[in-house]
Amino acid sequence: MLAMTSPRDGDLGKPVRTASSSEELGELLSALKQRSGRSYEWIGRKVNAGRSTVQRYCTGQSVPVQFGTIERVARVCGADGDEIARLFRLWETAASISTSDGTELPTAGGDNENTDPVEGAEYSTHPVSLVPPALAAADDSAPRPAAQNEHSRFHGARRSGWKWNRRSISVAAIIMVLFSSVVGIVLILTMILGREPGVRPLGRPLADQNGWALSTAFSPDGKVMASSSRKGGVWLWDMTDPATPVRIDPALTGPRDGVTSLAFSPDGRILAGGSWDGSIWLWDTADIGAPQPAGRALTDGSGPIWSVAFSADGRTLASGSDDTTVRLWDMTNHARPWQFARLSSDMEFVTSVAFSADNRLLVAAGYSRTIAIWDMADRGAPKRLTQSLPTPATTYVAAFSPNGRLLATGSTDGVVRLWDLAVPEDPHPIGRPLTGHTNRVWSLAFSPDGSTLASSGFDNSVRLWDVTDLSNPEPISAPLTGYQGWVLSVRFSPNGRVLASTSSDSTIRLWSLP
Repeated sequence: MLAMTSPRDGDLGKPVRTASSSEELGELLSALKQRSGRSYEWIGRKVNAGRSTVQRYCTGQSVPVQFGTIERVARVCGADGDEIARLFRLWETAASISTSDGTELPTAGGDNENTDPVEGAEYSTHPVSLVPPALAAADDSAPRPAAQNEHSRFHGARRSGWKWNRRSISVAAIIMVLFSSVVGIVLILTMILGREPGVRPLGRPLADQNGWALSTAFSPDGKVMASSSRKGGVWLWDMTDPATPVRIDPALTGPRDGVTSLAFSPDGRILAGGSWDGSIWLWDTADIGAPQPAGRALTDGSGPIWSVAFSADGRTLASGSDDTTVRLWDMTNHARPWQFARLSSDMEFVTSVAFSADNRLLVAAGYSRTIAIWDMADRGAPKRLTQSLPTPATTYVAAFSPNGRLLATGSTDGVVRLWDLAVPEDPHPIGRPLTGHTNRVWSLAFSPDGSTLASSGFDNSVRLWDVTDLSNPEPISAPLTGYQGWVLSVRFSPNGRVLASTSSDSTIRLWSLP
């Protein structure tokens, strides 16, 4: 295994390789515990885990399968964003080392760990974890898990003297089969009647062998789709037949860390990708059979890059990063891009940037309950509008409609909100909030004609919304499901007939739309 040095603040975006990452993870957790002055038992009650579980994590004896428990422990001990990021990298490395050789991560046997989101609680305060911690204290009066309740009822029945025999078992089995058949028919009819005609999976899911599928982007002509993975891989796909995309090997030369966001330039010649390692890579994709890096990678020490977006005229590339800023890059000369502005967002980090179609506005969302808006009329001197959008919950993503008047935002409370930006100096909510997601909304996209909005997030689903009538937006079809992990990105093809989605289950799924 590889030796390790402790991660520095400037290395938060890079994976840490270590022979004892679980021990270092435990050391950092232990230091946080000691700093808080709290006992293992107190921490366990707060995060809904057993005392022994917390102790094993703080001593490096075991590593949880999910990062949620680690983050909850750290939060109740007063950890800040940088410490959470360090913990995530150590956990990620320990998990990858444990699973790469086919072994299972040691887990706390018998402890009831709750990783579900808590209603009304604020979620993770650093995007690197992508895990919603339950920050509320465990309720000692909460009902037991369903499995325990069933177990208790069964043994209660035995104690009450009710006995099973072959006849009763046979009758029960017949009833169960009939009931299951009826339920199955009802579910099938519900799916058929509830789903809009034409909304269906388009071919089989595309497997990404390099871990989480993080992002996709379509070229302006729709002939090419780009995708990125957690371990740095970026691929191009020939979309001549959307039902059977053909991956163009080899992967693009680029970063070795996760490419979180992809964007094509309006002319389709340049593909930009922002990475966890703090770099922005540019590729010349004019010849998809032989794509090449377009000039040098852009770096400025801003930390992990969470979002990249081109202006409609292609002259400007915006990037949102971990250091609270939005950087603007002059793309007039693709071979020699240069940074001409650094905008302060007043956010702890920026996870989403977007331009309006007329290049007039730039918005940024991140760890904040406000959305930052800049007037880009003078590209060389962007003007921050004094009236920002206040949101009821922490908002991580924002997307413009094609006409630039409507802005959609997605928050940690699972709600999508619509805003009227016809007068940018006086933005205001429009229509009702779009509810249905049961966890954080991480990605949003409008269809090219602006009539449909797609949303996705940490409840392992994609939802489609009809926004033609802004006074009464409605869901389209049942939620698109089948994912075994978070849905991290949704993007429409230029003709609006295909929706691409990426997931932490290492798949890219394409959906055919009416």
